[in-house]
Amino acid sequence: MIAFAGSYAVAKSSNKKSSNKKKSPAQLLTHQSKMALNGQKLPRQTATKTLPQYASASAVSQRPINPIAHLLKMANTKPRHLIVAVLASVAAGFLELLPMLLFGLVVQTATLGRSSFLARLGVVGLRSQLLLIGLALALTFGLAELLDYVQRKKWRHLSRVIEHNMRVDILAHVQHLDLAYLDSQSSDKLAHVIYDDTGLVDRFLEFGINDLIRATVLLVTIGIVFLILSPLLAGFAVLIQPLLIWFVRTSQKRLAPRYRELDEETNRFHHLLANNLAGLPTVKSFTAEDFEIERTVKASEAVRQTNVRAADASSADTSLIRGLFSGSLSAILTLTGLLVVSGAMPLSVFLVIIPFIGIILLQMRNMDQNYDLYKRATSAAERILQVLETKSIF
Repeated sequence: MIAFAGSYAVAKSSNKKSSNKKKSPAQLLTHQSKMALNGQKLPRQTATKTLPQYASASAVSQRPINPIAHLLKMANTKPRHLIVAVLASVAAGFLELLPMLLFGLVVQTATLGRSSFLARLGVVGLRSQLLLIGLALALTFGLAELLDYVQRKKWRHLSRVIEHNMRVDILAHVQHLDLAYLDSQSSDKLAHVIYDDTGLVDRFLEFGINDLIRATVLLVTIGIVFLILSPLLAGFAVLIQPLLIWFVRTSQKRLAPRYRELDEETNRFHHLLANNLAGLPTVKSFTAEDFEIERTVKASEAVRQTNVRAADASSADTSLIRGLFSGSLSAILTLTGLLVVSGAMPLSVFLVIIPFIGIILLQMRNMDQNYDLYKRATSAAERILQVLETKSIF
């Protein structure tokens, strides 16, 4: 189970004298009645009310690690399930490279003939080389589909287990919170955290992490291939990385307020909608249907506009990141061509590098969707942790 950060402190005084014990309400009433009958002045009661102290959103935002990573660390899941899912994604990422590599071998074999890579390994005949490559392609595609099924099944199972554990633990934690906190929070807001926010984290765990692992495997593997085939190309590719990392970090800081605003507008709309549906008899008794419709429409429009602004900003930043990637790949491709023309790089190496550039471009197709899913899941994880880390002094 998720280890709750909030702890409950119960203050007990065991060294008090028996005369200072707290009287029951009945005893206190009898004592005050006797004093009133005897003409004595009733003592002035001063009630000191101690307000509970709760974890604030700023404290959660200052957490040193990513909120999603923090939830995964707190989740009660078997490590072997996570290890199997990660290994399946890594293996699927490697197998995704093989078809492009084999396509490059096909072009190299058809172009160079007896001077191809397979010919140097001992497969001399052109038909034998092509048949061997075709068989390897068939086996690769079959194994890739099998691994893709395995890793999707594992991540789906893992995400459902984590989602269930989060819901159970949030609900159990809320049951033991103080009434002061529960009065300050609307029931629909807590329900939104328990159901909708856990669902956002679940969707990211099912799809987003897998894509992230596979993309990382592809980029690292391609970087190693570039380093082996041409250290000059690898060094040129590394030069663009600091700029990309800086831009991604800046983008995250710039987009975070927009997604927080979207969360606030969404919670406000859910609260208004829940109150409207629960109070329909009262609304009808006052014939205020048109007024409630206008309020709901305005709240929904605010959610729509905030959502559009957040999505547009995310898409713009993602397009810029893709542009930087594409520009660096174009520069690498141009540099590779110049090296081939000058004789500094063999044509066979050029034919192997080309498919890898295509793989990177294909990986950037769903970058904006995955990034938007990641930001939404991060905001949802922050709200979940705010509830789980809420603590009172009672």
